[in-house]
Amino acid sequence: MVMDGALVSSSSSSSAAAPAKRWTYDVFLSFRGEDTRNNFVDHLYSALDHAGIYTFKDDEKLQRGNSISPGLVTAIQESMVAVVVFSKNYANSCWCLDELVKIIECQDLMGQKVLPVFYDVEPSDVRGQKRSFYTAFQQHEVKSRDDMEKQNRWRDALVTAANLSGWDVSRTANGREAECIKQIVRHILSYIESRPAENLIGMESRVRHVKSLLCKGVDDVYMIGIWGMGGIGKTTIARAVYHQVSYEFDGSSFVEDVRENGTDKRGLKSLQEKLLSEILMQEHFKLKDCDDGVSQIRRRLGRKKVFVVLDDVDSITQLEFLAGAHEWFGPGSRILVTTRDEHLLCYAQKKYAPELLKPTEAMRLFSRYAFKANTPSNGYEVLSDAVVTHTGYLPLALKVLGSYFCGRNLEFWQSALNILAKKPNKEINGILKLSYDCLDDFEKEIFLHIACLFKGKKRYYVTRILDSLGLEAVRGITVLIEKSFMTISNGYIHMHDLIQEMGLCIGRECFPDKIVWAPEEIKEVVTNVTKLENVEAIVEKDRYFNERRPVPYSSAEVFKRMKKLRLLQVKGGFTFSEPTHFPEQLRWLCLVKYPFQSLRITRGMAKLVGLEIQEAQIKQLEIEKKVTLTNLKFMILSGSSAINSFPDVSGVPNLESLNLSYCSRLVEVHRSVLLHEKIINLNLNCCYNLKRLPPIIKMKSLQTLHLMGCMHLERLPEISRETRRLLLLNISGCGGIMALPSSTRLLTALTILDMGNGMELSFGKENFFSKRILPNELDNQDPILFISLRILDLRLNNLVEDDFSTNLHNVWPSLEELVLSRNVITRLPASISQLSHLKYLNLSCCINLKELCELPSLIQFLKADNCKYLEKIGDLSSKCRWLFKISLYSCPKLLEDQESQSYLTNMLMKSLVQKCAAVNHQLSIAVPGSKIPNWFTKQQLVFHNKIMLNLPKSQITRVKGLALCFLLRLNWPDPTWFEIKFNTSNEEVLIVRPQHAAKTANHVWIGYMSITFLENLCDGFESEYLILSVNSCLNDLVECGLCVVYKDDVIPMTEIGSWIPDYDDSGKINHYCVDDEDFQHGRWSQPSLSYGKDRPGAHNSSVHVEL
Repeated sequence: MVMDGALVSSSSSSSAAAPAKRWTYDVFLSFRGEDTRNNFVDHLYSALDHAGIYTFKDDEKLQRGNSISPGLVTAIQESMVAVVVFSKNYANSCWCLDELVKIIECQDLMGQKVLPVFYDVEPSDVRGQKRSFYTAFQQHEVKSRDDMEKQNRWRDALVTAANLSGWDVSRTANGREAECIKQIVRHILSYIESRPAENLIGMESRVRHVKSLLCKGVDDVYMIGIWGMGGIGKTTIARAVYHQVSYEFDGSSFVEDVRENGTDKRGLKSLQEKLLSEILMQEHFKLKDCDDGVSQIRRRLGRKKVFVVLDDVDSITQLEFLAGAHEWFGPGSRILVTTRDEHLLCYAQKKYAPELLKPTEAMRLFSRYAFKANTPSNGYEVLSDAVVTHTGYLPLALKVLGSYFCGRNLEFWQSALNILAKKPNKEINGILKLSYDCLDDFEKEIFLHIACLFKGKKRYYVTRILDSLGLEAVRGITVLIEKSFMTISNGYIHMHDLIQEMGLCIGRECFPDKIVWAPEEIKEVVTNVTKLENVEAIVEKDRYFNERRPVPYSSAEVFKRMKKLRLLQVKGGFTFSEPTHFPEQLRWLCLVKYPFQSLRITRGMAKLVGLEIQEAQIKQLEIEKKVTLTNLKFMILSGSSAINSFPDVSGVPNLESLNLSYCSRLVEVHRSVLLHEKIINLNLNCCYNLKRLPPIIKMKSLQTLHLMGCMHLERLPEISRETRRLLLLNISGCGGIMALPSSTRLLTALTILDMGNGMELSFGKENFFSKRILPNELDNQDPILFISLRILDLRLNNLVEDDFSTNLHNVWPSLEELVLSRNVITRLPASISQLSHLKYLNLSCCINLKELCELPSLIQFLKADNCKYLEKIGDLSSKCRWLFKISLYSCPKLLEDQESQSYLTNMLMKSLVQKCAAVNHQLSIAVPGSKIPNWFTKQQLVFHNKIMLNLPKSQITRVKGLALCFLLRLNWPDPTWFEIKFNTSNEEVLIVRPQHAAKTANHVWIGYMSITFLENLCDGFESEYLILSVNSCLNDLVECGLCVVYKDDVIPMTEIGSWIPDYDDSGKINHYCVDDEDFQHGRWSQPSLSYGKDRPGAHNSSVHVEL
């Protein structure tokens, strides 16, 4: 049956899917030249070529002899698809019929795809050899009476081909040949896309992700950007996407090497001509100039749905002349831009930064180039692993080095690896250096300082040092991040090893003796008079530091000769005497393990911005009298255990940060410290012997005050009006403080308050928790207390429910996180439910707690582990609509109450799964229990704690997500953990690692994952099975249940709200994740939450999701 606009339906199925094979051609085009060479086939070939489909076009003009040539046979065998264009005179050609026989053989033996096209001929005429085909065979019978076997093979091949799905041109798209050709091209592209691509190892999921960003059903014009460091695979991804989707547009163009070819107006005009020529399919399109190009693009493409790739853009000018506005292109158009500079994508609707390959992907890619296989050859495994590790999983480096090592013997590998460790590969380095060459001078200097000295350091710390050197660090680091030289993770600067290697090479070649860091280089500098005078920075890096063999400085006077020195970091390297002079140009001085008992800050150090003295033996820091250090902003004396007092800082008027943490013998600090007007951050953590502070804090710039662990501190100073900017106060573990001063009520900006770890403010509770007598200065004001407080830690304070006010919403109206763990409350104070913004509540180890009934309506995470007497849980599912994480490990009494147990494992869990399914949110619940709820289907545990989940492809479109349930049979002496992973085609990927596990008893854990997440994780469900593995310290651990949540079963979003805000439980106030720098610059809004990423075994992957 023939359907308009569709493939011709076949009476027999096409061949089985082809095995994985490397094809030379995408398409072999078979046709009768005199019928179609100058019309249909010519147009079809042009369309295939324009779509990037590599096509072998057989032309009988070139045919010689009575049988097809060996070269033609090879071309047929090496083509993935054969397109056979049947026309009226096709069967007249013995050559064409022999081709067809060979094509059908290849379909049967090699899995080749065969697509018939019927041009001006009926499929039934081909199948039954009627009309012109009948006449042709009559003539063949006359000419070849003795070779009837060959004629029978021809007839069989025609029948087989005619029964395959194909196109009847006269009945497709109402006979419009152009539309029929489009359908053929689209079908071939779709088929090619489904084949495994040799050059896309490790890139498949990245290509799928970019395709999803195209939002192909939307009529708006979208720009999508792919950005990242050189060699990460941006062009490979873009080219794959282009080949897979370009056929869906009215026109397309892949404009490559924009960086190289678009440096001037002449080059840009050439690129505009290429773009127009490819989209309009007009050769040699000529423009007058760039402005004419802009006009032509707008006029000629403004109504066309086009797909344009602009590859390797490095200038906003290039975008302005090639894709300057959405109005230049028709509805539904997509512009895909690849670049190393994220800033160029400021107008893009979607952006994507590909990650480095995973280790298994990297090894597969390297092996393909080095061994022409998926794994290393025998005997090369260890060396291959060393090479792959050296590349840092960068695709470019893997390809280059794989090709370099291909065919080499073991001896060559060993030698080459030794060289690579000392000197980077020129080809790789050259490509990476293209980005460096585009930086301006100050950006280059910042890059070299970070690559040579500060990789892996805290961003705010590096910013301070670079600013002290006059390098505009904030702007420079931002540019370097945008241009893919580095990334920031958890506040630390990260840089790919190969980019750092490039920086180290440039530093040594272009700036010898200016910046030194390696011990041998430092030794050479300090013993060479000429080099002493040129050096600007000496930093003894952690990786080179050897406490037993420090770098020996010939004398303390050596520093005086370093006239240009601006940055000095010495680690215990003083050999002879205490230094008395430092260079006048010095901006940052860091002395680690300083061995002398005193240090004098003199007039000659007036340009100093930062002073660090860490883990030193110093007893006295002396600032020379009548010396004003106007430039000094940062003083760090942490870990200087011998110092017992801190000097007058009135001569340091611009000091912003003072860190005296872990100065264990410090007894007091000078009153000038607490009267300083510019100090923003004051850190006195773990000054165990600190007994007294000046009587009043009058610091109008102070934002963070750390006093954690000052166990002998007797009282807190009074707070003056000028100190109202304080955001963070940490007095946890200050057991000597018996009450907060009433003036703390002046801290209206206070956001984080940590009073945990056994302070036991016995007679101060009423003062803190209730609205009672206010200080005189607040009598006539609204008596709301701590209006800005968002995080409060009151753990281990011996609190009972009567210690809480009945109207906590007036005391802490903005509170979001509350830790009450290890207190003695028996029930949750009713006033807790009044905290309308509370999202996180921690009641763990409240061993007297018996019931949990009323909770705030917006609570998202409830943690009540090890509450041994907790026996009753209220209705959480209906009253707490955003609750998606519950942790109730080691609450054995809940098992004794059948009503609570049934509620926990059935009603509560089922309700929460429904809610999370409706809004595509992850879920994690852990409660006591001894069996899997009956609404789960039990899954059989197979080898090595692996569970095979059967998920037929036919059902995927109906599925909303998966709910998983595990029965944990725990009876261990110590707390432990378990983790759940999916096994993809490449490796195991971590899905969840619940934060805690119980010491005793059985527990049920339930999690939910959306189908979208699973599709991204499992490469689009190429298999009908998902392999789930459970790792723990015990093999016999888990029973598993699966509940497939279907879209039809989910409560509509409008009934429960359309979203749940993300909120996690790591980095709570026990472990502050906010840097002092963030407070200083007013960027803080909420602690940075990075649940599980730093725990052992956590997978650093883009699909890492903690439930």
